[in-house]
Amino acid sequence: MNIALVSDTFYPTVGGTERVVLALCNEYVKMGHNVALFVRDDYEKRPYDDSVYPFKVVRAKMHKFPFYPPVPLTGCDKALKEALYDFKPDVMHIQTQFEMGKWGVKMAKKLNIPSVVTCHTNLWCLFENNAPFSKNNPIHKAILFINNMMPKYVAKHADILTAVSESCKRDEIQRSLKLDREVFIVRNGFDYTEINSSSVDENSISKDIPDFNRINLLYVGRIASHKNIDFSFKVCSVLKKRCIPFDFTLAGLDKRDRYKTKAEALGLSDNVHCIGIQKFDVLAKLYSSSDVFLFPSIYDTDGLVVKEANKFGTIALVVKDTGASEQIIDGINGYALDEDENAFADKIEELYRLKTEHFDQYLELRKGCKNKPIPSWTDIATQYLDLYQNKYSNATS
Repeated sequence: MNIALVSDTFYPTVGGTERVVLALCNEYVKMGHNVALFVRDDYEKRPYDDSVYPFKVVRAKMHKFPFYPPVPLTGCDKALKEALYDFKPDVMHIQTQFEMGKWGVKMAKKLNIPSVVTCHTNLWCLFENNAPFSKNNPIHKAILFINNMMPKYVAKHADILTAVSESCKRDEIQRSLKLDREVFIVRNGFDYTEINSSSVDENSISKDIPDFNRINLLYVGRIASHKNIDFSFKVCSVLKKRCIPFDFTLAGLDKRDRYKTKAEALGLSDNVHCIGIQKFDVLAKLYSSSDVFLFPSIYDTDGLVVKEANKFGTIALVVKDTGASEQIIDGINGYALDEDENAFADKIEELYRLKTEHFDQYLELRKGCKNKPIPSWTDIATQYLDLYQNKYSNATS
């Protein structure tokens, strides 16, 4: 089968969606399928080498407009269209609901092949957090309406619509886009090759814990307001007032100056450490040496980092009724809590007491994290292939 995947950006060390796309492309190639990935060029001009991948990467040209970031004008990009025609795809799997996604849906219609769209995130959360008006302001509501037009078009016109969690279906597709249609839930997988190739001893549970008299908190991902980082700082402030000894490490694409200033203003400079983007081998050591993965995001719907943290024995704290909470079995691999800084601080203090006073029980909790089953990317790719093939056979019969 010739599988065309369409995504927004492709710089795999940065975002969760990019890593999902990379994992699926690699799995399809291993299964013997031909794969081509269609993405927009990287307007941030980060270095990349597409020749290292076992699949074809085609990048749409970017066009700069005054006062706006560059965008792909896919309708005018003849090279992009010709590359798609030359590839002769049997199915289009679209992983973005913006310009590239709209192009993917339209091209699938022209080629008379099925289109599959996957919704990854709660875009309403991103839009609300970044609009410079109060939520009841008419201008704010107009911005939300305009921002939702393209995602709604892409999701509405897909032959098959999938979401990575029930919360994504509920909050993004039904609540924000107001679509009432069949949605298949296909969750994200876990890359067992990464954990197996890391330098961390997978059989070790306790030797990587650096300080038995402190609680070590970790966050991995984009360090931005829509990830609820400000809430994490509130939790840290409560811990500081309670005199709970802790360190909070944030690894990922970050705004160092903003959060350094915020930490200083809250008296947290000695506790909070922003270390930027790290390779997986470094992240593996961070996961293994941390006690709690602090992940209060309501934007993420099936965060890969929660799965990674668990597989290294790190207990995850997430917000109730979110995509992240669907991964959590309370008391096994973490806890789903109310979005309240005192509730999070209470649980962290409880875990601190468990670590310092009942270490054997603490180790059992870490073992439960590591032992919780998580589907591999091979499992997830197989689920998608079933959808492709069923739709493809129906379309050609």
